[in-house]
Amino acid sequence: MQRPKTVALALLVGALLAGFALGYGVAWARKASEGSGRDQRMRSSLARDLALSADQRRVMDSILDERNARMSVVVKPVQPQLDSLTLGARAAIRATLDPEQQLRFDAYVARQDSARSTK
Repeated sequence: MQRPKTVALALLVGALLAGFALGYGVAWARKASEGSGRDQRMRSSLARDLALSADQRRVMDSILDERNARMSVVVKPVQPQLDSLTLGARAAIRATLDPEQQLRFDAYVARQDSARSTK
């Protein structure tokens, strides 16, 4: 009886990791395309580390902006599926928690969703 539980747990962990990876990738693409603070810091750091001239920085920014725009186009058709994966992963995690942990998890999720919606 222990083996089916182990297999189920392994599948759950695999699904959670896949959902997290996809969700993270989409969140990264979304933030980058919106010119998030992290994206701007990365650009500034890269420009500083490479000692880019103002013209080189403008070219790099244009290249990254174009890449971000294309990534958004690629992600848009699958966004509902990615959202579904996120919700499924959240439900699976929540199901493993006791009632007190569920309340804390719900608060955490609400904070994350709020932070995403303000970016």
